[in-house]
Amino acid sequence: MLNRKEKVVLKKNYKKTILNIISFPLYVITFLVPKKKNMIVFGSSKGYHFSDNSKYMYLYMKELERKNSKDLEFYWLTKSKILSNEYIDDERFIYMYSLKGIYTLLRAKIAVLTHSLEDLCPILMGGKKIVQLWHGTPLKKIGHDADSWSEGSTVKIRLKRILNYFLPYLNYMKCDYLVVSSNKVVSTFVSAFKIPEEKIIVLGQPRNDTFDSLCTQSNELLRKVQGYKKVIAWLPTHRGYSKYTIVDLMKNYKFDEKKINQFLTENNYLLVIKPHFVEKGKLGEYLKGSSNILIYDEADPYPLLTKVDILITDYSSIFFDYMLTNNQIIFTPFDYQSYKEYTGLYYEYPEIASGPICYDWEQVFSSLGKEKNNNYEIIKRFFNEYDFGNCERVYKFLKKL
Repeated sequence: MLNRKEKVVLKKNYKKTILNIISFPLYVITFLVPKKKNMIVFGSSKGYHFSDNSKYMYLYMKELERKNSKDLEFYWLTKSKILSNEYIDDERFIYMYSLKGIYTLLRAKIAVLTHSLEDLCPILMGGKKIVQLWHGTPLKKIGHDADSWSEGSTVKIRLKRILNYFLPYLNYMKCDYLVVSSNKVVSTFVSAFKIPEEKIIVLGQPRNDTFDSLCTQSNELLRKVQGYKKVIAWLPTHRGYSKYTIVDLMKNYKFDEKKINQFLTENNYLLVIKPHFVEKGKLGEYLKGSSNILIYDEADPYPLLTKVDILITDYSSIFFDYMLTNNQIIFTPFDYQSYKEYTGLYYEYPEIASGPICYDWEQVFSSLGKEKNNNYEIIKRFFNEYDFGNCERVYKFLKKL
């Protein structure tokens, strides 16, 4: 027998499935709307954040526009009224659920995403060429390689596949082209997306141009990191599969707040922590009164990373990108075995870690300033075929579509 909570979830999923099925005629109609060949719409993070690879392509094209390059017409669509108001002076930044937003989405020939069809509006995506920039080279298993695609009974799995085939807007991994950072990772994306190898294009990640010349807008938080001898950033992966929080990663692994803050103060270091947005409140309560520990609550970490001297992370693919700086990376897979068993990993951790591997915070702070591993350059080149110029390569590719 199902409990009350399970019944509510089942009812909600049932209603959602029915709604998706009856929406099919609308999806068909979107194919009939004439598409403007050189018109592109950008989206990211389910439509609620201005971030990731789409953001840096958009900024690159804005810069080209200022130089009178008008080869492509482009727009950013967001589901957030707050975000659209924040960029109200940018006529190309549009609230998706406005008449202008819907019209723009229907008319665009090309859609550029970083996460899924939900970055825009799946039901209105008929007739478009979908270019998936994704949000990093995955360390943990994603898409069809993740367990969620094979969970449930055989009947349920087959039903899901049938629905995704006949109702392609339900397949959040759907894309026509997928941009990756290296030929060495193509097989991983073929497996995860079930996409033909010839549809995967090695052009590099636009967001990595931030480490070269593509600057982003400054804000008050970035000014706060200036004036320190070293800026250290900790970007842990969100454990969405359990109740294990960022605070647990501190408390359970010898994070002595007072001792660490004293060490940071004496050495004129700053520790910047970027938590998942759902954990900001918990972290703020735990770190009250720490003068040299700062919480970074922006959606996009890349402006921060341009100011960082040492990166601390665990399973986030961000370290593949940060290797382009040649700065130190400290790895903190505190819960490695349980994380590996639950999510699955594409690579064995010791083989791809380009710096010290630490299992508690005492080890982390004793590893500051240590030499990079001998295989640092090999690992960097394995995951990053190009250093910079990624936006330009992607732009030239979009022009050919």
